[in-house]
Amino acid sequence: MCEDGGLNLSVLPQIPSVAVHIWQFFSAVRAGRQFFLSVLRQGDTMSSNIADLIEEYILRQLAAQQDGKVELRRTEIADKISCAPSQISYVLNTRFTQEKGFTVESRRGLGGFIRIVQVPLQNLVYQDMLEKLTEESEPELVQSMVRYLAQHGMISTREAALVMQSVTTAYEKLEPKDRLKFIRSLLLTLEKFS
Repeated sequence: MCEDGGLNLSVLPQIPSVAVHIWQFFSAVRAGRQFFLSVLRQGDTMSSNIADLIEEYILRQLAAQQDGKVELRRTEIADKISCAPSQISYVLNTRFTQEKGFTVESRRGLGGFIRIVQVPLQNLVYQDMLEKLTEESEPELVQSMVRYLAQHGMISTREAALVMQSVTTAYEKLEPKDRLKFIRSLLLTLEKFS
């Protein structure tokens, strides 16, 4: 035997075959125990690794879809990854949020499902802007929206200048109801082509 407890190969011919197998078995058990203890010492990384696996699985399923939508069953994910359904809920609530570009619809129970839709962040920005616009919106609000789009590279400076001029003209020439329709139409067109 070596000092580290391993098998000294120079004495192998002297040891019967069964003893070698027994020694290999106990060495494997010891190695497995050391692996298990190292996992325990890592603490919370084990649970974050499960969260990473769940996230990776869902992202792979999304990537396989053409339309950026996927419908999954909580129990199927739990079976594939060997985790509790509550861990899947945790991942959905923390990693698939609207701020990160996802919408999640979840229905529990026997026929339950999880529907995840990947929404490009820029679409969320445009949708937020459209929701904020009213007939009473001041031109400064619309201009600040256009500046935001330009500053964040969602439209070019040339497009921003054209939209700014159009907004100014809309405020000078159109009634509030028509102006709102026009500005919304501008934003929807920008969203469509961005």
